[in-house]
Amino acid sequence: RQHSPEQCQRHNAQHQRRLTELPEMEGLNPNCLVYVNPDVVIAEGVDNGVVFDNEEGRAANILLTEGSDFNNVRLFTADRISYSHNFTADVWSTICLPFSADKGDVTVEEFTGADGEKVIFTGASAIEANVPYLAKISNSEVKTFTATDVQMSVTHSMPVTVR
Repeated sequence: RQHSPEQCQRHNAQHQRRLTELPEMEGLNPNCLVYVNPDVVIAEGVDNGVVFDNEEGRAANILLTEGSDFNNVRLFTADRISYSHNFTADVWSTICLPFSADKGDVTVEEFTGADGEKVIFTGASAIEANVPYLAKISNSEVKTFTATDVQMSVTHSMPVTVR
């Protein structure tokens, strides 16, 4: 069972003040971020732990998993962040990353408007943070998008209006 972003946030708020080492994350949404104080030990190879010293937050590695929600409630810097997407050959899928990344050999198109009953998408040269895209590649494969030294913003709801 996966927990919602709100459950992750409550879990962090309840435990941040009394932790001395990062707890077992079993059963939580794999994209759940754990915000901890600087005296908490995060074992080598453990992802998604964000250490806060006052208001300055830093994460060694953020690993985002396809198919699970992501929600960030505090500003911080990620030394490395990655997201892997499973593409089917020549089939459009949607992608919206919380960080900017090189698109590599992936064709990405951004919604740029509507004309009557037509929606208009325009090719993009890169993937910008928090912008939804249509994406496809010519082969079925898993592509990993990665960035380093990323300023992570707070997740905001993106209202959508359909007319």
